[in-house]
Order: sequence, then C-alpha cells, then structure tokens
Amino acid sequence: MLDQLASCGYVVLPDEHNPLLEQTLLQALYQDISCHYQANALEEAKVGQARQRVESIRADEIAWLEGKAICQQQFLQVAEGWMAEFNRSLFLGLNAMEFHYARYPEGGGYALHWDNFQGNNQRILTFITYLNPDWQPGDGGELLLYADDEQQLLASVAPRWGTTVFFLSSDFPHQVLPAVKPRRSLTGWFRRNHPLDW
Repeated sequence: MLDQLASCGYVVLPDEHNPLLEQTLLQALYQDISCHYQANALEEAKVGQARQRVESIRADEIAWLEGKAICQQQFLQVAEGWMAEFNRSLFLGLNAMEFHYARYPEGGGYALHWDNFQGNNQRILTFITYLNPDWQPGDGGELLLYADDEQQLLASVAPRWGTTVFFLSSDFPHQVLPAVKPRRSLTGWFRRNHPLDW
C-alpha cells in the first residue's frame, strides 16, 4: 500500500483485501453513523470558503468525529498509528488529522472538486472508507478519481463495505456520483498544520 501511494499518489484497498480496519470496528462505526442519522445529529455539509449549502454541488450530511463514542476513540487511535507510519515511510510531515461521517441521500452526489481551497494546502492525504452493507453493482455512488487535468479518469471506486481509499489531497480532483439508495462513509484528512495551529 505504501509503495503504491508513493509511486501513484493514490491507493484503493478493496473490501476483501483491506487489512487496515477490523470488521468489528467497521460494524461499530456503521452503528454510530446510523445513530447520528436517527437522532437528527447530522448537519448539512457546506462548500467553499464562504461555507454555503449548495445541494446541486454537494448533497451530503456530516458529523465530525470528536471521540465521544468508544468506536470513534478506537478509530482515531488506529489513525494515529497510520499517521506515524506515513511520516516514517513517506516523510509527509503530518501533524494533525480530522475525520467526519458523511451520509448521502438517495440521488445525492458531490460535483467534481479538490480537497484543498486555493492557496491552502494543509490537507495532505485524503482518507475514505465506506460503510455500506450489501452494496450491489448498479447501485451507483462511485467515487471518480481524476488526474490533475480533471479529464483523465484514474479510478472508479464502488462504495462497497470496507473499501478504503487514500490519495494525495492536492493532486487528484474527484467527484461522487448519485446513488439509488443512501450512501455512508467515514472520510477525512491527514494534515500538515502550522505549528501555531497544533
């Protein structure tokens, strides 16, 4: 995984070949996002530096991981280990991370975009893992990852249970296609913040 990330800038770990997250933790994270949805604890995601809600661009609802649930604490501990390994093996200089749940409604997607605002490159490595049991071909919701010309398609990733993606945040524009049913994920960024922001 680290070799591919170093050479290509992105890596996709299919559900059946993903050694990073145990099934019990994935199940607990799925239950946690489901509880957030049932409790109306997800907030509308916004776009741009003006932080506006534009459903034609981005239709998901999110909840930031703050470590309040045991499964969140467990995941954040795992992610700390990943960050240490990324720094040790890839010399990325990461010193912070942030993650949120995302739930797209039926028919909702996210238009082509980059993960860093113009002039801000603090997000270094993007992470996504999918929390969708029984996802079937034809359900939609694929992540499309493009080369930096925004034209050449590099990968189409179905949001199947446990499939995990990493990519360099400033190098790959991407989009989320609409799906025929709700689509759930845990996503976030490993960051290189200014020391004053630690």
